[in-house]
Amino acid sequence: MDVFVSDTSKDIENIQKLQQLIQPAMQNGASLLEAAEILTNDNFNILKQKLKDMQTRQEQMQQQQQEAEAQ
Repeated sequence: MDVFVSDTSKDIENIQKLQQLIQPAMQNGASLLEAAEILTNDNFNILKQKLKDMQTRQEQMQQQQQEAEAQ
């Protein structure tokens, strides 16, 4: 089990900023499920990990698309 020490007020501020970015993210390919996960999660460290996972998936999809176009 991981234990994180954080500044709660700063985490809340960061989460609110992330929530404001949901609509632009969805316009750029984020799924509704990913948006819901961001909206409903109140742990900033978990949100950061989810965002990293989302970015990795997006990069993999872009690479697959480029490979398909190259064939």
